[in-house]
Amino acid sequence: MLVNFFRQRTVRGFYFPLVAAILSLISSIVYISSYFSTSYYHITAFLFPLLGFIFFVAMSLFKWTKNYAAIALELFTFLGFIFYIRYIYLYLSTVFYDGISMQAIGNLSPSFVIVLLFELTAIVLSNFAIYIPPVKANKEEIA
Repeated sequence: MLVNFFRQRTVRGFYFPLVAAILSLISSIVYISSYFSTSYYHITAFLFPLLGFIFFVAMSLFKWTKNYAAIALELFTFLGFIFYIRYIYLYLSTVFYDGISMQAIGNLSPSFVIVLLFELTAIVLSNFAIYIPPVKANKEEIA
């Protein structure tokens, strides 16, 4: 049964948003582990990417909702990214206080870069997957 579940999926339509969901989960974990005790932390920036992962996994399991799983992932990851930028911009203003230079870019926290890149990649992959069906079409459905 589980083998058939993965065999029916298309590469671009299911596995790309699966990678996006995993990246979203990792960015959520990195965010809470790095910023929990700082003023840059807010529950919404942590919760929305996590909800995107949960909704994607849950919606992918059911035939009626599998076509909307990538949309839910895109929506929640994008909202998490918006809230992440909303609460992290003060960090950027302190890093780039003297202007944008290679030294200032080198002073960026690795956790900031990881969360930023993972959430942007998750947004792009899930946006790409919205337009591709997650399940292979049967020959009877095409005709």
